[in-house]
Amino acid sequence: QLNSIKKFIEGRKKIAKIYDRELSNLNSIEVIKPANSNEHNYFKYIILIKNKKRELIHRRLIEHSIYPSGYVYEIPLHKQPIFKKYNKLKLINTEKYCSQHLCLPIFYGMKIDQANYVSKILIKVLKD
Repeated sequence: QLNSIKKFIEGRKKIAKIYDRELSNLNSIEVIKPANSNEHNYFKYIILIKNKKRELIHRRLIEHSIYPSGYVYEIPLHKQPIFKKYNKLKLINTEKYCSQHLCLPIFYGMKIDQANYVSKILIKVLKD
């Protein structure tokens, strides 16, 4: 795997560029951009769903045979059972990101037409 890491990262960067191009003008999402895309491996491509329920968008994507790679943190770290003494903290930004983010499919070997399909369906689902 380590011998192929550069190839894997380049494959994911190619898909991220398609998502960036196709999704950049949508007001209903925010694309979480890495500080320096030259060093980012795009293990995840994360968006924030602004005006709709994330679970609804997730479900609608699955209806179109698009399987988001899940959530990085569905429950914020400070709300995890192991950190009981912090559970009552209000961390507005953390809670927003955890409740609204969605990871679009991205992997080495993903085809350009697959990324275009994901983009097209996401745009359609967000408009519905």
